[in-house]
Amino acid sequence: MTFLRHFLPSSANKPFSSPFFLQLNVGQFTEGQPAVQIGLSFLVSRQKHVRELVSVSISRARKSVQFCFGRISPFSRRCAHLQQPILVGYDWGARAACTTAALWPAKVGGLIPIGGYNVESFILDREPAPAQWEYKGWYQWYFQTERGRAGLQRNRRDISRLLWELWCPNWKFTDATFDETACSFDNPDFVDIVIHSYRYRHGAAVGDPNLETIERQLSTRPTIGAPTIVLHGEGDTIHPPEMSEAQEKLFSAHYERRVIPLAGHLFPREAPGAVITAVLDLSRIRGLRPNPRI
Repeated sequence: MTFLRHFLPSSANKPFSSPFFLQLNVGQFTEGQPAVQIGLSFLVSRQKHVRELVSVSISRARKSVQFCFGRISPFSRRCAHLQQPILVGYDWGARAACTTAALWPAKVGGLIPIGGYNVESFILDREPAPAQWEYKGWYQWYFQTERGRAGLQRNRRDISRLLWELWCPNWKFTDATFDETACSFDNPDFVDIVIHSYRYRHGAAVGDPNLETIERQLSTRPTIGAPTIVLHGEGDTIHPPEMSEAQEKLFSAHYERRVIPLAGHLFPREAPGAVITAVLDLSRIRGLRPNPRI
């Protein structure tokens, strides 16, 4: 996969002259796309490629409650000195971005959570959902069993590819595109992190007791005070657009929601232009970039 990476220079304590945004989870922006031309400073992290992220012990990281997503994200590990970056993320990356914005609002300049508000309430998540949503989560129920753990250990690429195909019906990705990401599934901690996350979410595993107070706070679904543009793919089958409707009350600053036709769950790959546009728009809202219409 080709990533645009403007990594931190040795003099990184100085303010950036252009808006800085941090992409959590896997996204793809190539050299020919607008991010280079408009001078955005851009850092990508693979949220599930744990060895690139973990700044705490692996034993603690395996207790992958959502607070850890915010705590071990590159925002706090490598980028704590940044001046209010815009956080962008989807899926687990959106949870990291939303959790960071909820817990440390003064450090976040803007938020683009793909799929909507994603601070997880384990109280709500452990309640039964409508049947149509429950069947789409088949892999989560599979991972509650030891057969599921063994299946993920043995067939991690097959399972992941199937999920890509199910979640992004309009995206016809190539073998080469999948293989570029699939190497991260070979991380030796991948299975433990994934299994524990889904088991903890559904009450079948314990979390880190040191984080219990924070988890209770997050389970109240705290309001996020950062300027926000929600992006949602109209073709997302695992987290359909109706799931981000009527969430305005969960955001106390500027809020917009944009549904993008055809895009599926792997949104940054399928609609990178929409992500760049949202970053530019948030930058203008914050006064970091001039309005080209003026």
